[in-house]
Amino acid sequence: MWLPLVRRYSTRSSGPVVGIIGSGPAAFYTAHRLFRNDPSIKVDMYEANPVPFGLVRYGVAPDHPEVKQVDHKFSEIANSSQFRFLGNIRVGKDLPLSTLSRHYDALVYAYGASSDKILNIPGEHLRGVYSARQVVGWYNCDPQHQDIGISLPHLKDLVIIGQGNVSLDIARIMLSRPEQLSPTDINPLFLQQLFQSALQRLHIVGRRDLTSVSFTIKELRELFSLSSAMFLAPEYTSSLSFLSEQALGTFDRARKRLIKLIQSNIQAAQQRNSTTSTQQKPSKFWGLEFGLTPIEILGRNGQVDKVRFQKTETVRNESTSPSDFVEIPAQAVIRSIGYKSVPLPGMQELGVPFDMTRGVILNNEGHIGPGMYASGWVKNGPVGVISSTMMDSFATADKLYKDWLAQEPFLIGTRAGWDGVRHTVNTPVVSWEDWEVIKKHEIENGLRHESVGEKFRTWEDILRVLHK
Repeated sequence: MWLPLVRRYSTRSSGPVVGIIGSGPAAFYTAHRLFRNDPSIKVDMYEANPVPFGLVRYGVAPDHPEVKQVDHKFSEIANSSQFRFLGNIRVGKDLPLSTLSRHYDALVYAYGASSDKILNIPGEHLRGVYSARQVVGWYNCDPQHQDIGISLPHLKDLVIIGQGNVSLDIARIMLSRPEQLSPTDINPLFLQQLFQSALQRLHIVGRRDLTSVSFTIKELRELFSLSSAMFLAPEYTSSLSFLSEQALGTFDRARKRLIKLIQSNIQAAQQRNSTTSTQQKPSKFWGLEFGLTPIEILGRNGQVDKVRFQKTETVRNESTSPSDFVEIPAQAVIRSIGYKSVPLPGMQELGVPFDMTRGVILNNEGHIGPGMYASGWVKNGPVGVISSTMMDSFATADKLYKDWLAQEPFLIGTRAGWDGVRHTVNTPVVSWEDWEVIKKHEIENGLRHESVGEKFRTWEDILRVLHK
């Protein structure tokens, strides 16, 4: 195992030279905090894609532009004279980690979660089974997910497995009126399909009961408020019980409000007059199903046809009773059970301890080893929203700076940063100035559709605009 050399400084008259791997919220908030701690710190930020911002760009729903406003703060950080953005460089492939470590005082791993958790059940390989990342990337113009193969004009029944905010985002986009999404930066090709969508029934299925959902009340209210789709009471959940006021008292205020909102809407749906004229009903319907564990995806001619679930309460009993199983029709299944980080090539040689089961770098309050730190999802797992990622990133930056002031061991580097490694990189490098050119073109492209912007759908188109 090759380990990086480390040094203790006898005197430190200036801040450290830091390389940050990743350019999502965790990376930018770490940089922001470092600059607040000491303006003399130098930061080089490496990004595998030609564009910055990670899931802020390719993960946030297009009808939530207010969430994307954080990129204005990130742009302020990037305009610091002490900052360099280095896009289109895959650390570990285009630039070895061992090389990088020789030119910095510290490296911060903040590259997020680029993989997905799987169900690991039969039929998961069938056509029509997608990860949430693929679908979100499709309607957000992520070049990695433009050929996933969903055909909305031929999709009648959709099952989403998982009950987090991403599941609700996907459901809301799929059920929204396309004309309401057209002013956003949504993928125009997705929008064309949405105008022709044949979707009639969408199920959002969870393994646990309604008290254990992972989504938040804001996202649920948005889904309930859709005029284009009607909420239906659970039709496959067998043991649906509502909590009394006394039982609700055991939950905190936010969870209590969420549970009451779910219960009241289910009760209203159950009591809704079934004789209401079909002319007054929307053509699309959605529902929440609880206490169902997916055990198999069933297909016909290699294509998804339905999903087989077992009542969660019976799973441990190894039940074979037909009454403990349900099958929900589906021509498409979206697996939305969480993201997962993967190690970078060369980490093992540097002695970076990666937990493959949890998908995180083992760390102590962000500290990995001399001169090496972790921030965000690769530090803690894919949990929390942008605000919690911000606080976590601040903690990592504070730990790094505290160690620097305490003269703890750091990497032995030339302190040249990017200038020390640029000669080893053969891929076209995208600077922050290049990114501003890309952004300008995307805004201009959006004007043709009277939208806030139209993202490029291939990396080649992005580099072509830059003549690289």
